[in-house]
Amino acid sequence: MWRLEFQFEREVLKELGVKTLPDLLAQLGGLWRYATEDWLRLTLPRASDKNQTRWPTHPFCSELAPVDWQCAASPSLQRVRREHVPPDDVLFVMGLGGITSFMAREGITDPSEGFGEFLARAQRYHDSLRREHGRGFFRYVHGKVAAKGRRYNTLDNRIVDAAEVKADAHAYRTARDVE
Repeated sequence: MWRLEFQFEREVLKELGVKTLPDLLAQLGGLWRYATEDWLRLTLPRASDKNQTRWPTHPFCSELAPVDWQCAASPSLQRVRREHVPPDDVLFVMGLGGITSFMAREGITDPSEGFGEFLARAQRYHDSLRREHGRGFFRYVHGKVAAKGRRYNTLDNRIVDAAEVKADAHAYRTARDVE
């Protein structure tokens, strides 16, 4: 007798796109396939090939992957790992480099004045490039934040429906209370 079980922690579930109980229930098959095909794969070694990624999957594993979870078919999930997010010392020390250089160039010593003037000049600069690049300051900043949010996997770029969030919370509480 063999027993195969996997445990998915919250961070991994988020990386796999599973954020709510209904997501989890709908993606059981995809989670199982991810665990049995991508994360763990039993192979048949070949002495002639040292590259393990080319070794064939063991027939036993091939039989385990398509388990029927009694729910709608879901594709194998792709894990989106969170890239290294800059720590505070990078953001708040190195991140001030451009602003302090600007302040020194302009002869400004007061941080409040320096930040305000830097922001105003950055906005004017980017807005002056609008014709050339097709976007002003706010679109530029929004685009940069969205790109880094995707890279760090920290922003949810989906359109959130408040009624759907409320329904998901209710479904979670109902399922939790049944347990």
